[in-house]
Amino acid sequence: MVDKITKFVRQLTPKQKRQIQSVMNQIQSGQTEWLQIKKLVGYNNRYRVRIGSIRLVYTVTAGEYHIIDIDYRWSIYKNL
Repeated sequence: MVDKITKFVRQLTPKQKRQIQSVMNQIQSGQTEWLQIKKLVGYNNRYRVRIGSIRLVYTVTAGEYHIIDIDYRWSIYKNL
């Protein structure tokens, strides 16, 4: 899955890369009050963050954050 995430991030614009890095830093530091986060229905501890038309899906286990997938909104939910 990491290869898919890396491949997706490489094809983004520099602005989108900065936005994703900023969101990931905010999630890891716990400053999520300004992020558009929703819990995914039907999954335990899975959340998604909206970054424009990009969605970042992650899990929280024992205080650790793990990115599961990142993709455009029209294709992110097909492969979960």
